[in-house]
Amino acid sequence: DAVTLLEAPPMKIFGIRCYTKGINGLLLKDEILSKNLDESVKARLINKYAQKKKKNTAYVEDTVDDSTLISKIDDLEKTVPTDQTVVRVLAHTQINLLKLGCKKAHILEITVNGGSLSEKFAFLKEIFGKTVSVSDVFSEQELMTISGVTKGKGFTGVIKRFGVGIQPRKSNKGIRKVACIGAWHPAGVLRTVARAGQMGCFARTMTNKKIVK
Repeated sequence: DAVTLLEAPPMKIFGIRCYTKGINGLLLKDEILSKNLDESVKARLINKYAQKKKKNTAYVEDTVDDSTLISKIDDLEKTVPTDQTVVRVLAHTQINLLKLGCKKAHILEITVNGGSLSEKFAFLKEIFGKTVSVSDVFSEQELMTISGVTKGKGFTGVIKRFGVGIQPRKSNKGIRKVACIGAWHPAGVLRTVARAGQMGCFARTMTNKKIVK
């Protein structure tokens, strides 16, 4: 069977966010950020980070270190409502472990599910500032759903976008096109007709992908 090889370095937890449920959706209640951020995270958060002179103090002021972390999380747990709170962690990829030439880390918000609110905060105290590997989340022979964004191709024609056949050599007004786009009446082009436009950069989801190893 055909397989796809993926290189997935461990992700690092560097923040906590608490949302409350409002009438128009989720509202940010409070957040906690680690004081010891990697250079790749600072490069992602700060505009023109490479040109900053004071790189250690330029990114954010409201941060916590390891000594005040537990008390800060306890204070956050007391201020949020119990029944209408969504807890998420801020995680970033360690892009420096891959040979991609990219210096900016990718940042994700991951929802913490399961258990009561006190159990969620107890779990956050254990993983805050630590790394999470693939083996901690997934297991071998497990079926999973993969979501992502396809590679963007920009504005393309119908030949590249839909695989339409090229017209003969002596065709009128171009050959890389659809010759007939519809009837005279009804006087409109159906959405099923191949037309030029944006290709790629679409959200796609694949289901039932098995983890081999």
